[in-house]
Amino acid sequence: MLESLFQTYDSVIVLDTETTGVNCKSDEIIELGFLRLDRVGERTEEDYLIRLSPGRRLPPVITQLTGIREDELFQNGVEKDVAAEAFVRSLNLATVNLAQKLPSGNIIRTARKMGISTPIDDTPAMVLGSSAVKVLDMAVAYTAVANGGYAAWPYSITEIYTREGYPLYTRLYDEDERQRILDEDTVEAMTEMMEKVILEGTGKRAQLPFFAAGKTGTSQDYRDAWFVGFTDRYVAAVWVGNDDNSPMKGVGGGTLPAEIWKKVMLAAESEE
Repeated sequence: MLESLFQTYDSVIVLDTETTGVNCKSDEIIELGFLRLDRVGERTEEDYLIRLSPGRRLPPVITQLTGIREDELFQNGVEKDVAAEAFVRSLNLATVNLAQKLPSGNIIRTARKMGISTPIDDTPAMVLGSSAVKVLDMAVAYTAVANGGYAAWPYSITEIYTREGYPLYTRLYDEDERQRILDEDTVEAMTEMMEKVILEGTGKRAQLPFFAAGKTGTSQDYRDAWFVGFTDRYVAAVWVGNDDNSPMKGVGGGTLPAEIWKKVMLAAESEE
């Protein structure tokens, strides 16, 4: 399949859910040909700066994350169940209807807290992924769910030494300094829905022999395809698309990106 998509490129970011470090230690992941932290397509210096359409959703920014009580949004349990099912099946109309009941400013502020750094258009279409985002930002946003609800600041350098072996820098990690941005109930609800995406929804091709949760995304005309998700240890964001922003041939988030994500996660977890 990859050979038939020779004009299509992929970008993968893998983060450790405990430390939020960029995982570039696995030779097995590198050899898969999917994880290239130094390029997106033909680019060499835009890897973390490239902005792409997330397609069909911002990161998991829905009712539980916006400070609005459920009883103000849902008049009965059936309505709530329909919204959850729509999330699992990537049904856009339900997402738009739900977003119209929420203050757009709350949605944008939540996205910022979770790590989205690029401009977000304050329009109804923003919940469908109309604003461009970075691959790294998507991984960071999902890390806030994967790590139990704490803000994440990604990094890739842990130590720096002189040629003589003298330590110049060591990154310290202090659990006590973590900043909680999502409550436990929110994390539990989001994790449950994203696990269902993989088990019975649009992300079935990402199924693993152990716990996994994630979300598919496909932009208009198949210009961008995403799969972002996490296991107990790692978060990975996968983007597939053409460098010239031309449409792909039926490549959606639940197809090639989900398959890439699965192979990357299997390789990452095998290092444990």
